[in-house]
Amino acid sequence: MSKSITPTYRVEFTKLSSGGSALTNIAYRGKKNAAGLKAFVNLYNKSFAEGGVNFIAGSSLVILEAKLVNQYTGIVVATYKGE
Repeated sequence: MSKSITPTYRVEFTKLSSGGSALTNIAYRGKKNAAGLKAFVNLYNKSFAEGGVNFIAGSSLVILEAKLVNQYTGIVVATYKGE
């Protein structure tokens, strides 16, 4: 029987260029600080460009704000606000 493991941290996209927010939480295993979150979001934004894995979602989509949350405590560890 397989074992299910809940990642300690998740990223929530709180503001998108489309005006909404993403309800999908993404497991996070990078550095637990603002610089690590910024690097993650910048890489994720590149995936919406032509040739990226999320291009089908729309090349004009950009993540403007995100937060890194500890899933067990609910504490926000880091936040990101795009330039």
